[in-house]
Amino acid sequence: MSAAIATGKCGWRLHTLPRRPVLEGYKTKFEHDFAGVATNGAHGFAFFVNQPMTIGERELLQAKAGAVPVEIYHLERIRSLLDSPKG
Repeated sequence: MSAAIATGKCGWRLHTLPRRPVLEGYKTKFEHDFAGVATNGAHGFAFFVNQPMTIGERELLQAKAGAVPVEIYHLERIRSLLDSPKG
């Protein structure tokens, strides 16, 4: 969903993702962001998605990375980390 909001002199642009975006959106974002690993000479990749992801979806994305170490932080993992005593 996209919307334009005008308040006084300022205009705002709003864009939200549906609660469960399709896997194709994750894959496109992952592939785009993962390209930065080679560009920047990184040795690993952290991917943050503020949406729930199934184990199968995460495994599919990790397989796209080949031998590059990948950490996927999805909604439940982020929540769990923030709710932990160290969070």
